[in-house]
Amino acid sequence: MFTSNTRHLYLSLQKQYGDICEIYINGFRRIIISRPEYLEKMLAPSSKDTTFLIRLPYTEGLDELGMSGKGLTANHIVKNWKFNRHFFNQAVLTSSFNYKVVEWANKLFSELEEYWKSLANLNLSGDNLQNNDWILEADLATWIRKFTNYMIVVLLTGERFYSMASYYNILSPAKYHALI
Repeated sequence: MFTSNTRHLYLSLQKQYGDICEIYINGFRRIIISRPEYLEKMLAPSSKDTTFLIRLPYTEGLDELGMSGKGLTANHIVKNWKFNRHFFNQAVLTSSFNYKVVEWANKLFSELEEYWKSLANLNLSGDNLQNNDWILEADLATWIRKFTNYMIVVLLTGERFYSMASYYNILSPAKYHALI
């Protein structure tokens, strides 16, 4: 019986059924694997071995949304999945792409920090500004969403997105003027 403690559930299933067992959750079949070495082959990045496709279970909703047969996770057409996986591996898993991710993350975080400092400086007196003591009360979840959107767009298109600048303009009476 499930009592909302997932760890306890998985441990009891492993004790009762062994390292691999099958359960149904909300009508969907789930295979529970309890040994890490069984996962190694399944999670190995290969577009040739399609025995263990990592994907969402098929639902009619995917067809209705036009997502079935596209991408990596919602794709049940093996030929399309192989092509998409190969493209993903070639484009995203390269060292040059990883370098760009780190480079842009540093650049965008510096920009984000400048927005925060600017917002904090609007509320400080002259004494606190001299000491570089700035305090800002902010909705971190919203800022992180703006940062993430910016990061995704700039990595996919190579063009700046200015989602953080637009949010800064909403919060600040002093509008965005190239803070960096």
